[in-house]
Amino acid sequence: MTWPPGADRLHREPYRDGRQTLLNPLLIDTATVEPSEQYAWYTDQLEQVFGIRSEPVLTRAGRYNARIDVLASSPLTYMTFRAENNGGVRLRRQISQVEWGHYCVYRELGNGILFDLAGREFTTSRGDLVVYDGDATMRSRAKASFNHAIWMLPRATLDPHLPLLPRPLVVHIPATLGLTGLAIAYLDALAAPIGDLSDEQAGLVADNLARLIAIACGAASRPHGEAIRTAKLDQIRQYVRAHLTLPGLDPEMAAGGLGMSVRQLHLLFEPTGETFGQYVRRLRLRHCRLALESPLTRQRSVADIAFSCGFASLPTFYRAFQAEFGLAPGDLRPAA
Repeated sequence: MTWPPGADRLHREPYRDGRQTLLNPLLIDTATVEPSEQYAWYTDQLEQVFGIRSEPVLTRAGRYNARIDVLASSPLTYMTFRAENNGGVRLRRQISQVEWGHYCVYRELGNGILFDLAGREFTTSRGDLVVYDGDATMRSRAKASFNHAIWMLPRATLDPHLPLLPRPLVVHIPATLGLTGLAIAYLDALAAPIGDLSDEQAGLVADNLARLIAIACGAASRPHGEAIRTAKLDQIRQYVRAHLTLPGLDPEMAAGGLGMSVRQLHLLFEPTGETFGQYVRRLRLRHCRLALESPLTRQRSVADIAFSCGFASLPTFYRAFQAEFGLAPGDLRPAA
């Protein structure tokens, strides 16, 4: 696994049961520290682990809220940062102490950051992406507070796909660009399961992500057609998950909501061996089964659960459930 350079100095704990023991180093969480010591502790960990010196906007006294979470599956590292307003500095001294050796794909989740990266100044807005060399000099200051996610990719993974660009690499990609939404949808789809990926799977995901990011940075899209197709398919699946409870969810609705043709939507599903309708039904049935097996929904009727998951017809639901799982919905109730 690829961890931030100073992460070995911090305690790591298992965070999920499953096929393997996974680790989630809760790198920085000021909630575990006495309020009077929170800011000093946070700035110390920020510099030791990430090689970033904090520059307070105001004199800090009392409570300070900050948390950084890291998940990794080699060669990918995913981090989320949330912290009250302060400035961050990473100059030659900090870089020499903690070298990242990776490119960073930064996603703005908050109200924006004022950046100076390798001498290039700009301000991010919500949804923007920034692709930059993690060992480029940096100054940053939040408009209000820090709220962002960062994916780290090895240079060797991204470099072969990038167009010719000045170095150190710094590319600000506004959220308004069409491909930005596609890249963000792919990033969101990957964030949750990253800890479950094998090294081989993570390598394939990293390559696909690198190709998408390279296109967003200006590379020709033709050599990376498969990466675009995969990202678009993930975008459709995210749309389905967000609208699964609507009985009217069909190819026309999804295609219209995503700005693509119905034919394009069907073509994207073709290589999966599953149609759009089959995917929606399978997802709904899975949600229904989880609800039926849960003690928390013991008092809800089968019909209520079926309709809440988007089924419009109870006979259709019963037939589909029997075909999918080989038993009737009510058969799961005693087990709950």
